Amino acid sequence: VCWGPGEEELAGRVVAASGGTAIASFPASLLEFAALARRARAIVAADTGPLHLACAVGTPAVALFGPTDPARNGPWKPADVVLQRRPACFPCHRRECAKHRGILDEIPVAEVEQALLSRIGLADAG
Repeated sequence: VCWGPGEEELAGRVVAASGGTAIASFPASLLEFAALARRARAIVAADTGPLHLACAVGTPAVALFGPTDPARNGPWKPADVVLQRRPACFPCHRRECAKHRGILDEIPVAEVEQALLSRIGLADAG
């Protein structure tokens, strides 16, 4: 689980919720993150810099989209998976917007898990 400034506690909660299947990374520069991403089996991330950097180095992706359009911002590999919930303001490029606040929370963890298993070729394992 990679994290940025101010996200260490959130990363810890994700690790705790994983039941021992995830570990938190060390604080990483962009170059260090690119090296981690290149070696990762896959990335699950929202429409953010880490998603785009991981896709740039060839990491298989499950991309979570809400207010922005994955046709414009999304991963470009046909095998990558995009999960999206479109808010009333779609497409919206504002960082703060009452119409799309919390929209990614509408993507169930089970849907993300199934997409990840499918993306890494383990769809029958779930």
